[in-house]
Amino acid sequence: MRVDSHLHIWDLSRGDYSWINEKLPILNRSYLPDEYEPLIQKHGIERSVLIQAAETDAETDYLLALADKYNFIAGVVGWVDMASKQVGSRLNELKRNSKFLGIRPILQDMPDSNWILREKLGRCFKWLEINEKAFDALVRPRHFAALLTLSKRYPRLRIVIDHCGQPEISNKNDLFWYQGIEELALRKNIYCKLSCFPILTEIVAERLAIEPYFQHILQYFGAHRIMWGSNWPVVNLVCNFSTWFHVTNQLLSSLHVSQQEAIYGGSAQTFYKLVD
Repeated sequence: MRVDSHLHIWDLSRGDYSWINEKLPILNRSYLPDEYEPLIQKHGIERSVLIQAAETDAETDYLLALADKYNFIAGVVGWVDMASKQVGSRLNELKRNSKFLGIRPILQDMPDSNWILREKLGRCFKWLEINEKAFDALVRPRHFAALLTLSKRYPRLRIVIDHCGQPEISNKNDLFWYQGIEELALRKNIYCKLSCFPILTEIVAERLAIEPYFQHILQYFGAHRIMWGSNWPVVNLVCNFSTWFHVTNQLLSSLHVSQQEAIYGGSAQTFYKLVD
């Protein structure tokens, strides 16, 4: 089963998305399921994981309602106020919906690279461990050290690095990213998403630009801990869904069929504990 591990849906009329404005004209409109579903049907993708795009409880509730309505949505990675004393109650509420898969804070925008290590977040991470829910890490290389510490502090916490950790494509010798990935990959509770990352807006999304980064995560994570994601509709900043899918097919063309199947679906099914 093919899985898109990283999908966004937003309805701007809801007012949740303050980061979407006229500075991002391509994204500055609503992107709804009826526009996305034909894309996955065209490329043989059966299920998708819906990821939060706003730091509100209301948006998470909205995404879960969409998951209940559309069969192709396998589950939702939502948002919670991780520092709240009531976070446990909120998580227990979300858990009652079988489509709730885990959470994602917007770490990339936080000035404190070590925010996830704050003591007051411990109750949230412990809950995720005990209840076997996922943690999507929207990080940049400056967060790698903290993420490594987190993975050791909570060894049963399932963590996935969004967008390959967003390497600086313009810096082909970014040793900080390469070394960081090697260290993170040693932690068996960490996975990695091969998803079209926004930093690619600086270049043309093509195989030659991405190849070194893909080969690096493949070498250290292995196909069984890499999952493909479209990052739709953010992918439209770079190219489009079909182009990104085509580029990925090129990247995976020399791999054994079992590796391709893992990246295109198996890894996401295992990590998010998806059921048919």
